[in-house]
Amino acid sequence: MDGIFVRKKVRLWLILLLVVALFAARYLLRHIASPETAGKPTALIVYGVVLLLFGILAVLMNRGAYLHIDTKTNRMKAEYRWFGRIDCSLEDITFACPQINTLTILMKDGKRHVIGPLENSADLSVAIRRQTFSLERESPEKLRQELLSLQMRKKKALWWMLGGSVLLFVYIGLAVFLTGGKELHRFNGRDWVVFGLMCAMELVTMVATICVADRCGKYQLPMEQLQYRIRSALIATQPLPSNQVLEVYVDVNCRKRVLACGFPNDESVYCDVQRFNGDMVLETVESSEIYNSVEALKEDCVWMKETEAEAAVDLIDISDLVLTR
Repeated sequence: MDGIFVRKKVRLWLILLLVVALFAARYLLRHIASPETAGKPTALIVYGVVLLLFGILAVLMNRGAYLHIDTKTNRMKAEYRWFGRIDCSLEDITFACPQINTLTILMKDGKRHVIGPLENSADLSVAIRRQTFSLERESPEKLRQELLSLQMRKKKALWWMLGGSVLLFVYIGLAVFLTGGKELHRFNGRDWVVFGLMCAMELVTMVATICVADRCGKYQLPMEQLQYRIRSALIATQPLPSNQVLEVYVDVNCRKRVLACGFPNDESVYCDVQRFNGDMVLETVESSEIYNSVEALKEDCVWMKETEAEAAVDLIDISDLVLTR
């Protein structure tokens, strides 16, 4: 499977060229209207150079980018952005999470890769999870405690971010009060000291707030992973229905459990689909009609068929892991 990177139809360099042209036109009109006050085009040159550099970096960001997953060799190779590279076994990946046009991959060594923009990030995540799937063995209670701890740390980081944002405005108001609200050209020595201290405190607070925001953002992927592991643990530990269960399947996102059920002394079978309710308890929400055999069930039942058109029906057989307990 290959990643489909989003390619913009409108060339970014054309947009940047238009912006520079607008600045040039503005300078030209000012020069025609008042040559004495138009000044030198220094600002225009600086803007042009900055926009040109930005445009070059943006255009080259994903030039030649690719992502390939080989399920036969169980390896993944990718090149993305400017220097991002992956060449690893799928067994080295501990979690893959699709987000808005991006695929975030968490490696077992703690490294993470954010690849995008991708049109098929969800399909790539399904392919990786299917190859790396293993039923969770940790207890749901312990995993919930870990998730709660991460949520509290994220909440604390959010409060620190809010406090830092408020302090930025407090520093400005305090500086205005201590300088008497004077303009910069009327500052005396004391006022410049106050202004310098305010700028330094603003810079330190801004850097600290950005660092906290970065850490807060990094909590999201481990939280997604823990939620996934909790669902997997619940699927593994919650009891099966009392009726005769022949086979058990789970989708790669661990959001539902599909059961092939039978009858005593009869080859007839049917399918039950279980999903989590608001209390994270699996309950049967859909049942199929009755089929003459398991083979007929798999061939005809929409919940059992594995088709490329419906990735949600990408099921993994966990019968040996669940029915033997």
